[in-house]
Amino acid sequence: MAKRIEILWTGGLDSTFMLCLLAREHDAVIQPYYLEIERSVQKDEHYALRHLYDRIKAKSDLKATILPVKHVKQKYFMPSDDVTESYRKFAGEPYTLGDQQRYLAEFAKNHKGLCWGQEPYFENPGHITRLLLEKGKLKVAEDGFGSYLDKSDSDPDVYRLFGNLRCPIYGYSNPAMWKKICEWGYEDVFRYIRFCYFPIDGKPCGFCHKCDEKIRQDMGFLFTDAALKRNKVYRSLKGKDNQENIIFISKWGVRLEDLFWMYVSPVYREYKYKFFLKRGTGEQFLKKLTDTISLYASYFDSLLEKA
Repeated sequence: MAKRIEILWTGGLDSTFMLCLLAREHDAVIQPYYLEIERSVQKDEHYALRHLYDRIKAKSDLKATILPVKHVKQKYFMPSDDVTESYRKFAGEPYTLGDQQRYLAEFAKNHKGLCWGQEPYFENPGHITRLLLEKGKLKVAEDGFGSYLDKSDSDPDVYRLFGNLRCPIYGYSNPAMWKKICEWGYEDVFRYIRFCYFPIDGKPCGFCHKCDEKIRQDMGFLFTDAALKRNKVYRSLKGKDNQENIIFISKWGVRLEDLFWMYVSPVYREYKYKFFLKRGTGEQFLKKLTDTISLYASYFDSLLEKA
């Protein structure tokens, strides 16, 4: 009987690479899950999953059978008190875990051995990688399904959050993944991955962390010319690391590149407005912020035109 492998799949680079790697290397039945955690990128992820699934299934070199994606509603994995307590210990600096980590940990309780696309990042370890390295003990699984946390050598709260998960691609950096994708001849598949945090008209923004990372990895073919221009402007503004790059609105300081992001991306603007309201800025501040963005519009347009 073929082994059953359960994975988390969002349609991003990491989880899609993980799916393809497992499907190519193991005679197994793979069940992908998509967790319906309310996020601004859900629509883009749904679109990516539909297109990626058909293209991956059409590949002739797969050993595994890939089942249709199961979409699981959030009400079925609401975080318990113990998971939430463990999450809060690492929600602040220096690890700043995202809120979705609570839901993932809860879902994994009933799906032990669930595979997820955690990798060591391109240049510097990400916040989750740091937490796993500093508070946990990763071991390579003997059955070939990636790394897992050793309970005896890991912080109990870290184990509660990550102990039911497997990391099949933990040894792959982003450049190593892309090299493998090209060796497979899967470039056509990966043109449909979703990675951007703040898409503009449904396409990568060019300036968020994931977009900037991929452009620096010579993956510019994934972007429109407009996105590549936005990346150049963002990097030029980010490079101005001085007091002149801070715009004060009332008592709040906003970086110039942040104003640029809010100007070009409605998704990012909505995200930041919610962030400021949580910080207690008030509606009056948001009105002044909107006016300030408008004041800089012609300046930002000129930078884009020159990029």
